[in-house]
This record gives sequence, structure tokens and C-alpha cells, in this order.
Amino acid sequence: MKKANKWLWAGFFICAAVLLVINQLGIFPGISLFSMLCTIVLVPVFIVSLAHLNSFGIFFSAAFLLILYDQPLHIEQLTPWTVLIAALLLSIGFTFLIRPRHWPHWHSKDGSFWGYRGDRFQDCAESVNGEDVSCSVNLGSSSKYLYSPSLKSASLNCSLGSLKVFFDQSLPHPQGCEIFLDCSMGSIELYIPKTWKVIFDVETSLASIEERNRPSYIEAPGAPTLSLKGRISIGSVEITYI
Repeated sequence: MKKANKWLWAGFFICAAVLLVINQLGIFPGISLFSMLCTIVLVPVFIVSLAHLNSFGIFFSAAFLLILYDQPLHIEQLTPWTVLIAALLLSIGFTFLIRPRHWPHWHSKDGSFWGYRGDRFQDCAESVNGEDVSCSVNLGSSSKYLYSPSLKSASLNCSLGSLKVFFDQSLPHPQGCEIFLDCSMGSIELYIPKTWKVIFDVETSLASIEERNRPSYIEAPGAPTLSLKGRISIGSVEITYI
């Protein structure tokens, strides 16, 4: 992921330099330099989101591109709100139909996780240890496996990507565990043991929270407690009880 980000930023600055020269030469008189710079950011976001089947990244990056070029496309009557609302509805709809693409995984001899895609091995998942952990994803997809006998807190940040976090190999701290979510135009999937008690205190803005396989029985006294806090903006969080 770090190597991919390096190439992404390198490509951004190289393309920005080229577009600056093109803009000064007046080759595309109807397109501003700002629109060009936004385009070289949004196009990679669209491609990465398409590769990982991230509906929010796909439709919102396409919506912003339509807004940038509404005059050449003669769709001024649709921008910006009609296009943005349509992107939101399409993103939510396709979230129910198509799940973000994740590669299969297994343990290697040194304990790390590896995925297989086509004929290439790629390091697509990571094990995380400690009482206080932090996981972040930007413009990509990642899986995190938490290993802690006394997990106090976890900070999960996802922007224009998808993040999967597995809690089945951890135990919350006796006083409980707090999970801080910060999801913007992305999706977070949490895999939590059925025996845990989950408390919600999450702010949402044009976002959704979905629970799967939620146990119907009442949690036993003294059950491990997990508190979900934070905010979700134009994204989705899915909790699967395992």
C-alpha cells in the first residue's frame, strides 16, 4: 500500500506539472487548471474504487467529475445537487448488491498474512497487536486482524476505501473497549464475536450502519463490552457477528 501511495503522489505531481504547461499554452481553453488538477485526483480514485468494487468511491468520484465538466457536457441543470443525490442513492443501492472486493488470506510461516490475486501474491492484510491500536486506509482496501488479551481502544479511519477489522482474536479490557470510527466516503466492516455486548454512539451523515447475524438472546451479565463511537460521513459500516 505504501508503494502504491508513493506512485500515486508521484503521478499527481508529474501530471500537475504537465497540466500547468498545457494550461499556459492554451491548448484546452475551455478547461481551467483547477479542473485539470481535480481530474488527475478523481480519475485514480475512480479506478481504485472500481477495482475494489467500492460503490461510494465509484459514484461520488464520477459525480464530482460530472460537476467539473457540466458546461462542456451541457448538463448544468443537473449539477450539483441532482448529481450528488443520485450518486448517494446509487452508492447505497449498490452497497446492498455488491460487497467490496477482498482477497482470500492465510497465514505464512512468519505469521504474516498474504492474499492471492490472479497469479501474484500481494500483502493485503496485517495483524495488529497492543491495547491501543490505530488502523487507517486511504484510496485502497485493507484487512486488519487484532490480537490483544486486553483491548482498550482502537481508532479506525477510512477515506475513499474499504477497511475490514476482525476482533475474534482479541478480548476487551475488563472496563470495556472503545472503538473510534472516522469513515468518509468509504466502507468499514467489523467482525465481532457474538458473545460481546455492542453499544452504539455514532454520528451519521448520509451514511448507513448495518448489522448481520446479530444474536437474538440477551447478553449475559459481565459480557465483554465494545463501545462504537465516532462519525460516518457519506459511507457505510457493516457489523457481522461471528
